[in-house]
Amino acid sequence: KVSLRSSAPGNIVIVDTTQGRQTVIGEMDKPSAKLLLYDEAIYIHQGNQYIVKRLDLENQRCYVEDTDVNYYTDSIVKTDIKVLEQDSRQSTTGVETVIGDILVRTQATKFKKLKFGTHENIGYGEIDLPPEEMHTRSVVLLFAAGTEAGRAFAQVAELEQPIIMQRLGTLIRNIAPVFLLCDPRDLGVSERLKDPVFQCPALYVYDSYPGGTGLSEGFLENAVAILHGALELVAGCSCSQGCPSCIGPVAAGPVVEGGGTDQTARPRLGNPKESMREFLKHWLGKAE
Repeated sequence: KVSLRSSAPGNIVIVDTTQGRQTVIGEMDKPSAKLLLYDEAIYIHQGNQYIVKRLDLENQRCYVEDTDVNYYTDSIVKTDIKVLEQDSRQSTTGVETVIGDILVRTQATKFKKLKFGTHENIGYGEIDLPPEEMHTRSVVLLFAAGTEAGRAFAQVAELEQPIIMQRLGTLIRNIAPVFLLCDPRDLGVSERLKDPVFQCPALYVYDSYPGGTGLSEGFLENAVAILHGALELVAGCSCSQGCPSCIGPVAAGPVVEGGGTDQTARPRLGNPKESMREFLKHWLGKAE
């Protein structure tokens, strides 16, 4: 079997060097390797744990060794987006949309060590790898002041707006693949509370592959169904305040720098799922 998602010639070969072995145990595409195979990362293969000793991008090799730690690692990724060209601009379902070319620049800067079972943060580490750049296609949802979506967003309390925008990104990431008949990994989603180009809150939905594969155009064509599907998903999900299947799980407390949680770090929504449902109803109900 050959994965079409990792068939690039620049794949990283993963080599087990435990006790002098030189056994190839897997491969990974280069962009994913920068996020998952950095030095000291925990790599799990067929139920076995390995720790990454060295990632050699130049020679396309990653050297790992057996380990038996009680944690896994998760990279903290910074994503920057530059708009290269705007092909068209239109309004649909009460929101302004722009479709065009963008440059996506992603870079993992740190990683967290999370304990198995409790997911407790037990430490951080630094990642020193070059960024990955990709020219692709994107559709942008603009919550401009003159649109129903913009007015609905403006009615959300200012301190809660970042949470609503982040949860909306998770919701779109969950529902869009159903209508586009794609894998969730084929789409990228990035939220901007105030986009520097469009000067308003914006949600980027882009193809996760260089040049694009038509998913951005498909999103625009199916925007009405996708957005109403998002409202239906939130209203019909059996969870009480949010889960991975709709707007994302509710954290135990706001995350603060240095690990742990702080109940006073930032305000929390009384019920984030209900707040999202009211936001979508106000937006899409007025747009119908």
